[in-house]
Amino acid sequence: MTGFDTQLVVHRSASLHRIALILLGVTLCVFPWLHGAELIWEQLFLCGAIFAAFLLSTVSWQPDFNTPTSLKIAAGVFVVWLVGMSLYVIPIPINWLKSIAPTTYQWHQSGSANTYLPISVYPHISLIEIIKLASLGALFFGVFRLCDTFEKIKALLYLMVVSATTTALYSLLNFATSGAFEISPAIPPWDLSWNEGVRGTFSYKNQYALFLVMSLAVAGGLFVEKWHSVKRRQSTSSTSFTFFAPKIFILFICIVILLLTLFNTSSRGALVSMVLAAGCVVGIVILSDQRFRKMIFKPKMLAISTLILLAAIAVFSQTSVFKRFSESQFEDNGRIMLHQTALKVINEFGPVGTGPGTYPYVQHHFKHEKLGNSAMSKRAHNDYLETIATLGFAGALMLLIILLSLIYGTLRKTHFQAGLVNYGIYVGLLAYMIQSSFDVNISAFYLPTFFVVLLAVGNRLTSTRIRYQAAYQAR
Repeated sequence: MTGFDTQLVVHRSASLHRIALILLGVTLCVFPWLHGAELIWEQLFLCGAIFAAFLLSTVSWQPDFNTPTSLKIAAGVFVVWLVGMSLYVIPIPINWLKSIAPTTYQWHQSGSANTYLPISVYPHISLIEIIKLASLGALFFGVFRLCDTFEKIKALLYLMVVSATTTALYSLLNFATSGAFEISPAIPPWDLSWNEGVRGTFSYKNQYALFLVMSLAVAGGLFVEKWHSVKRRQSTSSTSFTFFAPKIFILFICIVILLLTLFNTSSRGALVSMVLAAGCVVGIVILSDQRFRKMIFKPKMLAISTLILLAAIAVFSQTSVFKRFSESQFEDNGRIMLHQTALKVINEFGPVGTGPGTYPYVQHHFKHEKLGNSAMSKRAHNDYLETIATLGFAGALMLLIILLSLIYGTLRKTHFQAGLVNYGIYVGLLAYMIQSSFDVNISAFYLPTFFVVLLAVGNRLTSTRIRYQAAYQAR
C-alpha cells in the first residue's frame, strides 16, 4: 500500500469514526424522549442504532487500537453466554427438553403436539430479548472503541448530562403547568396526572428518577474534575472565583435542575439509592485516595459543600418526595409478594429458567390474587430475581461473572483527573445496582443502556491505552 493509499484509508476511517461517535451521541440523547425505550418497537429501534454505531466503529481503521487482554476474555465469555441464550429459541427433541427442563416440557405439552420444542416458554419473546442483550454487548465495545481520548469521553458525558437536563426542564415545566406542554405522553396505566409527581419523558416515574440519579452522578464527577482542573491552572495569586468558570457554572446549573426534578418525582427508592451510592463511594475514596482527601478537605471546599448540602435539604423539605416520605415512609407497596412470586417461578422452573424476557408472561400463574393483574404486578421489582427466573442459575451466574469482571475493570488505578470522573461513574453504577434490588429497571431499555455506557467509559478511563491531553500527560 502506497503512502497516498494509507492516507486515504486513515482519512476515511477517521470520517467513519466521527460518524459513529455522532450517531452514538444522538442515540443517547433521543431515546430518553421515547419513554426510555419501553415499547418493543422503541427497543428494537434503539438496538438498530447501537448495532449501526458498533459496525461503523469496527470498520474504522485505528492502527494504534488494541483490545486489552482482560476485555478479550470478557468478550469471549459474553459470546459463549449469548450463544447459550440463543439455544433457548431453537427447537430441540422433546426427550432432550424433558431431561433438561421438565417444567418447560409440561408447559409446552399442554398446548402443543410437536416433537421439537424450545427451552423458552415463549421463544418469540426470548428472541427479542436476545437481540437486546447482543446490542448491549455491541454497545460496550462500541463505546470503548470510539471513546479513545479523555476529551471524547468528557464530550460524550457532557452531552448526556445536558440531554438529561433538557428532559428535566421539560418535566418541571409540565409539573408547574399540569402537563400543558406535554409532548411525550406516558404509556397507560402510568399516565397519571403531572400533579402527582414528575414522571419526565418516561412512563414510570421511578425509572425516570433513576435516569436522573445516574445523570446527576455523571454531572457530579465532571464537576469535581473541572473544578480541580481550573484550580490547578490558576496561579496562587489569582483573584478569580473558580465557580464562575463557564463549564463549572453550567454543570452546577445542570446539577441544580436535575436535583430539583428528582425531588419532585416523589420516588423514594431512587433518592435512597443515590444517597447510599454516593455515601459509599465518597467514603471509600476519602479513605483510599490521599489526593482526593486533600482536595475535598480544603476549608473553601468544605464551606461550599456544606452550603450546597444545607440548600439541598431546605429544597428537599418542600418537595413531593419529602411529602411521600412523611406519609408513606418505607411501605413496600406489595413488593414482598412480588418477590415471593419470582421465587415461586425460580423454584418451579429450576436451573434453566423460563427463557430470556418471558417473566411478565408467566408470572400470573404464580402470583397471589391480591396483586391483581396491574402493570406493576407483572414484574418482580427485583431485577436479580427476575434474571434468575428467566435465565436460570447457570445463565444468571455467567452474566454475573461478566458484569463483575467489567466492574473490576473500572477499579484499576488511573490518572487523577480521569479518576475524578470515574468516581461519578461509580456512583451511577452503584445506584443502578441498588435500585435493581427493589424496582424494575430492565423494562425501560434505556436504563441498562445507560448502565453499559458508564461501564464502558469506566473501563476506558482506566485503560493504559487512553490518550490524555498534553497538559495532563506533562503533569
